[in-house]
Amino acid sequence: MSCEEKEIKNIMIEILRVAIEREKDSFDYYYSASLKACDTSIQKFLLELAEMEKEHRRLLEEKLQQLEAEISVLDGIRSSFEHYE
Repeated sequence: MSCEEKEIKNIMIEILRVAIEREKDSFDYYYSASLKACDTSIQKFLLELAEMEKEHRRLLEEKLQQLEAEISVLDGIRSSFEHYE
């Protein structure tokens, strides 16, 4: 992986970290709102939205782990060959 590719992946990782935080915030918002809602249909709707955010977060965390693992493996391979240069 070139330095440019690694930089791109690091930017993608940062974007994913921010997105994960936003998904957490959205989940908290919908869940908190559901606790305040008096109407059961509104509570159910808000809880469904909260669950969607939870699933979004899971997907983003999965992608984040993949990118971090990819960088880690490639860095390990690169460092094992540095003494040959």
